[in-house]
Amino acid sequence: MKPTLLFLLLLTGFSFSRFLTAAEAPTAAEIAAAKEFTHATIRTTHGDIHVTLFPKTAPISVANFVNLARAGFYDGLAFHRVAPGFVIQGGDPATRAGAPDSGMPIGSGGAGYRIPPEIGEANPEKHTAGTLAMADSGLGTASSQFYLTMAAAPHLDGRYTVFGRVVGPEDLAIIRQVQPSERFSVIIETKTP
Repeated sequence: MKPTLLFLLLLTGFSFSRFLTAAEAPTAAEIAAAKEFTHATIRTTHGDIHVTLFPKTAPISVANFVNLARAGFYDGLAFHRVAPGFVIQGGDPATRAGAPDSGMPIGSGGAGYRIPPEIGEANPEKHTAGTLAMADSGLGTASSQFYLTMAAAPHLDGRYTVFGRVVGPEDLAIIRQVQPSERFSVIIETKTP
């Protein structure tokens, strides 16, 4: 794509991510139903990462994650960011094998919509080791990307929506084995795995 055309598309607010998925933001009914979804399994080449979801403190983020997972959005995506001792991050549709080149850097894609942050008094969850949280590029820009922490990260508290946590130490051990570009999928469960 020519740089001039790319600049004009960006200037007019053109979103490449709309062509990468047909996902939509969660509806009020889906947000209300989020309480039914309490667990997720993130399948990796190293094993399954079992996560408890927090629908009471982050119903929009949980509903969003559930909708995307159930629609197959996450299937075959890659962890594009692996910061040893800190986080693994995935959820950019541009990391799917065979995805069209949007001209945008990996790690900047989303589902084509944004969800609001769920931080503050209503969500007192902290970034301890094994935390599942929404990634964003600024307040109010979360979409499909999420991260899992390898260690406590208190400097992230109150800045990113925490919406889950790993079930046990074996899940945290798997997070620590993930390498950049490894593929994953997400399975949603309504009860403890």
